[in-house]
Amino acid sequence: MEGGQRMMSVIRTKNGAVIEDRRSSSEVAATTYFVVAQDPTLSGWGCAPHKSYFAIPVSDAEDLAFTLEHVAATGRFIDIALVDSGRLSEMLSKGDHLHITNLGTYPKEQ
Repeated sequence: MEGGQRMMSVIRTKNGAVIEDRRSSSEVAATTYFVVAQDPTLSGWGCAPHKSYFAIPVSDAEDLAFTLEHVAATGRFIDIALVDSGRLSEMLSKGDHLHITNLGTYPKEQ
């Protein structure tokens, strides 16, 4: 697999949010920003008793433009934002669940 083997890590932040990351170590190193969006359908139950977010890593301007366009076009997400990789956990509150995934692996429209 290009970019190293993908592994899933689950981190509980200091404020009680959960971050689930499915990137390889090389993908983690290449990530500078995330396109983050709330999924209102999954918010409020299961793994996300508060809010459910998806974060898609981006590493350059072309990737960013494509990702923003694609996420907005699904009509599934709200509160779409660009977040610096070092500030990702700061946006989460207790009970939030954040799923980090690549664009090709995030949930498709049903």
